[in-house]
Formats: sequence, structure tokens, C-alpha cells
Amino acid sequence: DSKFGRAPIEYPHEDLREILEETYGIIVYQDQVLHVLRRFAGYSLGSADIVRKAMGKKIADLMAKEREKFVAGALARGYERETAEAIFDLIQPFAGYAFNKAHSVSYAVVAYWTAYFKANYPVEFMTCVLNAYGANSDKASAVIAECKRLDIPVLPPDISRSRVEFAIDETDDGTPAIRFGLASIKNVGESAVEDLVAERERKGAFTSLGDFCRRAGSQVANRRVLESLIKVGALDALAKRGSLLASVETVMRAIQREAQLKDSGQSTMFNLFGQSVATPMADITLVPAPDPSANEAAQWERELLGVAVTARPLDALYRHAPAEAVLSLEQLEHEVPDGANVTLVGQITTVRYVMTKQQQRLAFIVLALPNGSVDVGVRSRALAEAEPLLREGTLVLLTGKSGRGRNEELVVWCDRVQEYRLPADDASAPDPEPTGPRLEEWHEPEPALAVAGASPKPPTNAAPNASNMTTPTQPRPAAPAAGSPRPNGNGYGHGKANGNGNGHAAPSSAAPEPPQRRKVLVRLTETEQPEEDAYLLRAVLSLLLEYPGSDGVDLIISSQGKRYRMEMPIITTSYCPELAARIAELFGRQDAVLVQGPAG
Repeated sequence: DSKFGRAPIEYPHEDLREILEETYGIIVYQDQVLHVLRRFAGYSLGSADIVRKAMGKKIADLMAKEREKFVAGALARGYERETAEAIFDLIQPFAGYAFNKAHSVSYAVVAYWTAYFKANYPVEFMTCVLNAYGANSDKASAVIAECKRLDIPVLPPDISRSRVEFAIDETDDGTPAIRFGLASIKNVGESAVEDLVAERERKGAFTSLGDFCRRAGSQVANRRVLESLIKVGALDALAKRGSLLASVETVMRAIQREAQLKDSGQSTMFNLFGQSVATPMADITLVPAPDPSANEAAQWERELLGVAVTARPLDALYRHAPAEAVLSLEQLEHEVPDGANVTLVGQITTVRYVMTKQQQRLAFIVLALPNGSVDVGVRSRALAEAEPLLREGTLVLLTGKSGRGRNEELVVWCDRVQEYRLPADDASAPDPEPTGPRLEEWHEPEPALAVAGASPKPPTNAAPNASNMTTPTQPRPAAPAAGSPRPNGNGYGHGKANGNGNGHAAPSSAAPEPPQRRKVLVRLTETEQPEEDAYLLRAVLSLLLEYPGSDGVDLIISSQGKRYRMEMPIITTSYCPELAARIAELFGRQDAVLVQGPAG
């Protein structure tokens, strides 16, 4: 503000103008601290640097002595004690966190460059970041999660498309994307794939498994390399993973045989025609074998790539996980304080057991979340119940406390583990498309009439599924007394309950019908402030979960002149006047909630 004239430039003291003029009166650099010590208290540069180091280490007794020395030096130079103490108090907390000018400018320039590139060339920038962190699977996983947030597709390795490192590619519809590099696969080094990529760039993509075996080269004729390529799907375009993995010896021998012919200089009749005729080779017969399940494929990819790319069964967690579950590793690291209760849903990828000095048995698991992994410790008091579930590949829901391990790494200390089951239609989906709750346009119903002994007729223009609406200020209808007409879903005392139209229920020996679930409809209005809208949505969902029950929840969202009804299939609550009053207070309106009767 001072730089652009929106606020006056203020100096702690006029004698500091020359030192702080370039930064508009604000101490920014450590260099300025040294000059303040010299100007105000007569320090030499050497003694001033000792003070700076003491400030950085926050040595209390040393700082108390330096404070006395600073004030005495300032008094000797004619400054008032109050002014000297104020200046020392200004620089004391600052010096421990500041950088020197050369360091600050260097960091600022690099920060500006990277921010500019990410904002204006996001695909190119994120490709470079992945190549910088490719060897560190945890960091690469976090970068890929950021690519997902930026809507940048990250494509799996492909021997006909991938380069040695991460590179820019495009999806089938032409969207710019980032393609995994072949050298990014564990057990596959650069030397193993450099010749392969060079061969493909000279003569084109591999057209068949036989073509791949003929041209792949001796570096690929290694069991670990070949298995790793198969497991991450790099050969998916040529054959199925299951069959390739079952036939890996056959494929490896074929590659070795062709590489030996090429290296020995032997030729065939077909070589006389040059590149216009491909040298035929014996057919490669693959052993029939089932393809890996989505969970198994995802586990292979996490092991070899650091993240599941083609098979992501954990994507279904975004749709079906409890509302209170933390699904983002970034959220767990930056938004959940140490010691806070936390709920996680994920897949166990590794399990190990340890024995403490007190002879207590502990388990440590790595839990894969949709965009990363977290270490989870299971203490002995929870281990007895949890141990049957601690198997690689198991989906679990666990609760515990966020904390830190011996080396200050993030750890969740688990109190309870239970198996988590996805719906059957999602459990086997290798890469399900994200689908949200059912959404339909909604029209406001007319207010229901409360007439004793008769059911109000639904208005002719009322939308389906909008009957029997009440506002929070209306009390919930009491249960009917014995002999009173039984509610039928559209109101009490329907005239045809006994077939004679007199409004009284006929005696019946039939068992009573089970109660049907109500729906609580919460009104929201979309504004031009999406962050506040998101906060309000999270707040109301948390509030609904404070009242556990079987009542369903739908949202009525007003947006651009229309209203939409969105079902929330995983949220249930128990409607009561207290809940209605709290929602009304949160939204600042009395009609924030409608209650839909069982018939809806």
C-alpha cells in the first residue's frame, strides 16, 4: 500500500529512513537488522552479526544481555530509553525468521518464475516438476494429485507413446496431458528403455506383440524389467496383462532370440527388401490367464509407479465414504492438527509388526488414500480386534488421532479398525467415472392445508416427491392415538382408509406397515462467493450428522433462477425442532428446512 501511495510510509524512527527507504519503512532483510544495530547502538558489523545469530537461536539469557547493551549504546548516542527499547523489541522477533537480501531476492525471483510458469504453462510446468521428483514416489504422488486438481490428465506408461521421462502427450480427444515415462517405473532404468524409445521414434509405434519382440532390444530382455512393464500396463495395447504375465518367459526368450540375431549381423531373405518388408517371426502363443482384479492392478501400480493410474478402485471412496472421513493426504497434513480425532477410509498396502521394550505388540500399516499414502500405527489395545483385517488389499475404515512419529513424520494412531465394503457395482470397477448424487429440477409445492379428519389434496401443479411439506416452525405431527386413523403417507385420516369414506379405520388383523423414511430438505442458494458457499455446505452437513437417525437428506439448491433437488444418499439424520432451529440460525432464514412425509 505504501509503494502505490495508498498508505503513508512510516518509519520506526526518522534516523532509520536511509536504511528502510527501499522497503517502504518495513524491515525485510537481515542486512537491515545489522545496520539498525550499528546506527542506533554503535555495534560493529561483527558484533551485530553475533546478535543476529543469538536472535535466530532464541537464547533468552543472551538476548537479555544484548538488550541491555543495545539500550546502553543507544543512550550513549543520545536516543531516549523508550525509543531504544521499542526499536529492539521491533527487531528481536523478526531477526530469527528473516533472510539476508541476496537470499531473499534469489528466492523471490525463483518463486515468481515458477508461479508464472504454473499459471501460464501448467502442463509444461507440472511435467518438469514430475521429472524433478520422479525418483521420490511420495512426492510424485502428491504432484499427480495436484495435476488432478488442475484437471491435467496423467496417462499411464505405454511402450508406443511414452518417452524415457515424463513427457507431454494428449488424450484421445486431444486434451493436453502428461504421459508417464518408462524410466519412472520401478526396476526399469533409463539404460533399459533408451534404445527402445529411440527405435520407436525411428521406425514408429509397435504394431503387435511380435513387432515389439523383434524391435525391443536386449536391454528389455530381462525378467524384472519385462514384468514391471507388464504390471503397470505399458504393454496393454499389445495383449492382456494376465496372459502376458503368465507368458513372460516366452516373451523374454523371443526378445532375446531376435536381439541375438540383430547383434550377430545375421540376416534373412526378407532383409533383402529393406524396411518395406518386415521379417516374419514365429507366432508367440500366450498362456490364457485371468486379468488381475482392479485392486491387484492398483496395488501393482502403486508399488511400481507410486500411484495407481489405470486402476483406481479407491476413486469410489469419493462417492461412498462417510462425510466425516478425510480422503485427502494434503488435508490430513495441513488441516488436521496433531492430536485431533480423524476418520480415514483407504486400502491397506503393507503391514508389519513390532515388539516394544515393554513387550507390547504393535502393528504399522501403510494406508493408501485416493491421492497418497499415510502411515498408521495400531496399538496393542486395538490390535486384538483389528488383526484379522490387517491384510494387504483390504479396504478399511479406521478412527484414531493424528500425530507424529519418532522422526516427526505424519502418523495416525488408530483406535479402531473395521472392514469397509464398497457397493457391489463399484467394487470391481477398475476406473469408475465419478458420478454425483441424483440431480433433478425442483418446483416449490403449495403449502399443505391442515384440515381435521381429512387429508389435504395435493395441488395440481405440485412436483412429484414434494408432498406433505412442513417448515421448521410447524411441529411434527404427533403419533395417532388408539382408534385414530393411521397415517398413510399423504396425511392423517384419509377418508378411504376403511373403504367406507367415513374417516375411521376399520378393524384389521393385518400386521401394521413398517414406518417409511422421511426426507429432510435443506434449502441453499448459490452465490458469487464459492468459498463461502462451500463453507456453508460443509457446516450444514456436519450439523445434520450431529443428530443421528434414519431420516434421509436432500438439498434444494437455488442457482441462476432455477431450483434443483440433489439427493445425498450417504447422509442420514433425525429431524427435530432443535435441529431445524440451528439450521435456520446458520442460514439466517426460518424456511431453510422442509420435511417431506413418508409417501414422498
